[in-house]
Amino acid sequence: MPWSLSLLRLLLGPIFVLALEVSASLPFAIAVAAAASDFVDGRLARRLGTASRAGAFLDVLGDGVFVVSALAGLASVRVVAWLLPAAVALALGGLAVASLPTRVAVALPVAPRPSGRGPADRAGHAAGIVNYGAVLAGSAAIAGWIDGDWILPASVAVAVLNLSPLALRLVAGAKRDRELDSRA
Repeated sequence: MPWSLSLLRLLLGPIFVLALEVSASLPFAIAVAAAASDFVDGRLARRLGTASRAGAFLDVLGDGVFVVSALAGLASVRVVAWLLPAAVALALGGLAVASLPTRVAVALPVAPRPSGRGPADRAGHAAGIVNYGAVLAGSAAIAGWIDGDWILPASVAVAVLNLSPLALRLVAGAKRDRELDSRA
């Protein structure tokens, strides 16, 4: 059941983009459904004892497809800067590389993901929450429910937040390389 919520977000991303052409309020409803499914799926999987690595991967994939699609749709109508969906896609790519097994990631310029939640993971989690906030705010602005003049400039700051985990992992990778060089 929890994995179906992640799969739902895979479908809602393209539907959100199509909804931008159809209705002023439908994108907001889709964004609420996607955010709610993201909030619930992991908690539900842990409660049911069905949490798995594959489920976690599907969760991140569902978030990525939905958020990048929705932000690209919002960028196409000039609600957010194009920098934001590009930064989210780049950050997700960095997460994918950092999540590779250590024996593979050691040859790459980013540090492998530690077993615990480090600064990059906490920054990435914060960015994920703010990304959904940007989609919701942009959708509300399209519907005319809020004044959206602040969203475009704020989206640049959100893009920087999305890139911070990548920067933190690059710094950790450089530190790891210096430590390896000093041992050699």
